[in-house]
Amino acid sequence: MWANSLIAKLPYVLENAIEPEKCLKLEERNWKWIPYLISDNGCGVKRGMVKFGKLLVIHGHYSNKYHAAKMADMYSKSIAYGHVHDVQFYTKVFSDDATGYHTAQSIGCLANTSPSFMRGRANRWVNAFGVLYVREDRNYNLYVPIIIDGKFTYAGKTFGK
Repeated sequence: MWANSLIAKLPYVLENAIEPEKCLKLEERNWKWIPYLISDNGCGVKRGMVKFGKLLVIHGHYSNKYHAAKMADMYSKSIAYGHVHDVQFYTKVFSDDATGYHTAQSIGCLANTSPSFMRGRANRWVNAFGVLYVREDRNYNLYVPIIIDGKFTYAGKTFGK
């Protein structure tokens, strides 16, 4: 998002030089890039999102203390996002359908949890990531291993230093 704002100011200098999806060669690595915002043919913009089964995945946009609850309230389906760089989970239930619910989950970040631009301020950033399994019926399981001291355990195996 910041790269795109900077490119918009100096396109002749920075275009094709600082975009994360290009610098990290995501297409060559067969990774799907979900832009934060997508131009809507001159009619405005919409948020970048992709569905995996019944799970909607987006960057995210709320950063209050209860952001997962806010995301669940604003979307009519289960959603995963990383905007706030912390781990939070919320389940929204419906009184008119005792079995109906959807969830919102923030999946952390893979970044320095004390970046220089934060100037030493405390934050809730957590090194973590999502592992998603989507079944044929489009239902899914999303696991969020938290990385502590450079290590995490998943499926009974410990990874890291």
